[in-house]
Amino acid sequence: MQTDVTRTIVALMLLPLAIGCNGDVPAAVCEYGANAAREGRYDEAVKVISSCLALPGLPDVARADALQARAWSYSNLAQHALALEDQEKAFKLRPAAEYHEFINYASYLRRVGRYQSSLDAVLAAERTEGGKISMMTQYN
Repeated sequence: MQTDVTRTIVALMLLPLAIGCNGDVPAAVCEYGANAAREGRYDEAVKVISSCLALPGLPDVARADALQARAWSYSNLAQHALALEDQEKAFKLRPAAEYHEFINYASYLRRVGRYQSSLDAVLAAERTEGGKISMMTQYN
């Protein structure tokens, strides 16, 4: 717990440095948040990624990646409507291209009760796999 708090504080301390600097510092803050999400530190990830998304001048691709990482975190915190909202915002910035993006989206849709849309997302994932359907797509 103390380590998570310390990490969050350090990451948030970097934010004032990020404003007005080149794209590397904001990208580093966003990547820190994405790493927290990958490592299962979802509360921390949401805080850091939210700060990252507030940075001016963040490129659309980086913003889309950050939104998807925050969506994953929200989903794991059982905040499904927020997960879906972030995923849809990410798709407006950069259309989905990878099967896992569609699979995550399908999961978020299912959790908010949009079953037909969820099935459509799974079918889109299937199309992106080009005939080699992954176990994750089959499961969903």
